[in-house]
Amino acid sequence: MKQYCTLFFLSLFALRGWAQKPASAEMPASGAGTTSAVAAMPAGDNLGQAVIKAKCTTRHVSLPSRRRAADNPTYFRNIRVLDYRRDTSRVGVVHSGTYSQAQIAVWRGSTSTTFAAYLDSVYASRRGFDSLLVVIKDLWISDSVDRTAPSRGLFSDPYWSRIAFRFEAYQRRDGGFVPLTYLDTLSETKGSEDPYVADRRLVELCDVFMEKVADIENQGIIARRRTVTMAQIDSFAERRFDYAMDTAVRLVTGVYASVDEFRDNRPSITDYKITKDKQGNMELRIRDADGQYYYSHTLWGFCEGGQTYVMMDGNLFPIFRVQQQFYVLGSDEYKRDVVAIIPFLIPLGSAALLYGAATVNSPIYRKLQIFRLDAESGKVTK
Repeated sequence: MKQYCTLFFLSLFALRGWAQKPASAEMPASGAGTTSAVAAMPAGDNLGQAVIKAKCTTRHVSLPSRRRAADNPTYFRNIRVLDYRRDTSRVGVVHSGTYSQAQIAVWRGSTSTTFAAYLDSVYASRRGFDSLLVVIKDLWISDSVDRTAPSRGLFSDPYWSRIAFRFEAYQRRDGGFVPLTYLDTLSETKGSEDPYVADRRLVELCDVFMEKVADIENQGIIARRRTVTMAQIDSFAERRFDYAMDTAVRLVTGVYASVDEFRDNRPSITDYKITKDKQGNMELRIRDADGQYYYSHTLWGFCEGGQTYVMMDGNLFPIFRVQQQFYVLGSDEYKRDVVAIIPFLIPLGSAALLYGAATVNSPIYRKLQIFRLDAESGKVTK
């Protein structure tokens, strides 16, 4: 019943409007022009935040205090950071142990000011002669347990820490900015349940990113590159949200055969039925060539009553959103509460007894977690 109470709660969600960003050609202050600068979030965002907070506690992540090494080349006088992620209010969902409650990973300040302070202290100096603009397109920390690997005990399942990371670098030039380079990667670390492994890995990724920037500076090819304006950088980021579902106020009822239909708010199948199995889980049924309804586990999802759902391994889970990021309250883990061993003793006449034990399995339940939905690929990931 817990998940269905949550589904009813999610059905109350309203969609969020567009967050405008300034189109200035000047070097912006860190954090300016991001969705985190919106003063007040509409109701849909507030409800989405509430669902995540109801499922997760909070853990603060941080970057260590470092100073620029004496032998580091000095190219930049200052470094500024803009946060153009789909959801700027958090940087991931992590666990402090294999079976612990999920935790929202957040900074004590904003993402842009945190990275600006770190990069400025390590890679900038008053002796520098250029200004660097760093644009964050993706930053998401997550972890999971590899259930396919052999387990050697209750708490020994192989543990994965993942960081999705996309940073872009632009050098300030009179009249605009010169694109330098970018780092787009998914970093995975296996075999550790250290809750701070992601914090250290972020530093390593920053080092790799800044090494790429330094390589471009050393090659001396910047003068041959075209200049873009702040308005163009802003436009590049907005293109990721240029689809109907991002601004849709009225959601069209029906079944999505693909993620493209979800993005376009245009389901192609309108003749369908929603039934429930013995445990009360929703089943999506559509008609076959003979006009009979059959259960399908290969469709992408559906929309009904203003609430959208995505299919994961044949099961339907609700979609909700915060800012321009879609999330799923779903599950990829299925467990039983308790497996009870009940002894029995049956008399068989005056001189015989039948004895033994019977195994009684309780119903399977789902462990609901927060997943990210990529509206471009349709993939649902932790």
